[in-house]
Amino acid sequence: MAVVEGRVYVVAGYAHGRVDQPYNQAYDPATDSWRDLAPLPRGLNHVAVAGSRGRLYAFGGFTEQNRSPVADGFAYDVREDRWTRVAPLPAPRGAASAVELAGAVHVVGGRDQQSVGTHEVYDPATDRWSLRAPLPDPRDHMGLVVLQGRIHAIGGRLNTFANNLANHHVYDPARDRWEERAPLPRARSGVAAATLRGRIYVFGGEETGGVFADNDAYDPHTDRWTPLAPMPTPRHGTGAAAVGDWIYVRPRSGCPSAPRVVP
Repeated sequence: MAVVEGRVYVVAGYAHGRVDQPYNQAYDPATDSWRDLAPLPRGLNHVAVAGSRGRLYAFGGFTEQNRSPVADGFAYDVREDRWTRVAPLPAPRGAASAVELAGAVHVVGGRDQQSVGTHEVYDPATDRWSLRAPLPDPRDHMGLVVLQGRIHAIGGRLNTFANNLANHHVYDPARDRWEERAPLPRARSGVAAATLRGRIYVFGGEETGGVFADNDAYDPHTDRWTPLAPMPTPRHGTGAAAVGDWIYVRPRSGCPSAPRVVP
């Protein structure tokens, strides 16, 4: 899930009895409506997506349920409604997380046969990848956001949700270094994360036999988490995106509705 030019894009995933849907659907907050757009060139799940300068980038993913990773890279032009292939990930992996920072796309964590802490950066100007400092601990299914020029990696799991993590690390691009911050109040994976008004919000998640409705806010100035009103429906494997003064949290299946919350 990513925002490009004020619209929220949901790409690929599980739906209608399949785990390899090629969906590309956009939600317009101004009209409260969804549109089906040019599908991803191949059906996948757990694809890492990020928006940057009028394009939506999609990297990696699985062809089966949480397994059989690919390295594919695609860029979607939102004005031309067209996908093109770009340089693939250096190695296949799915359930990674992606964010845009200073015009480049950072892809962090994920899993091949097991969780990894890999941190790679894609430069759209050169269509090339470069390595950055890896996460201190391997994980996948985590929240990844940019706040005040730094990348925050929050929660996730080591291989399975029986090994959920509350870990929270922040990446300083100037020093190419990760530092530890206050952990999530509750260890969980499959979370959704977004930033708004100088704070980070983390929604939902899962554990063995359970799904969460949690909504926690992080203040970087105090290095503290605050529990807020939980979601009306517990969910995991979802996404969150901020547009204007709202945070939109989509349903797990990508159904045409977008519950929103105001901090």
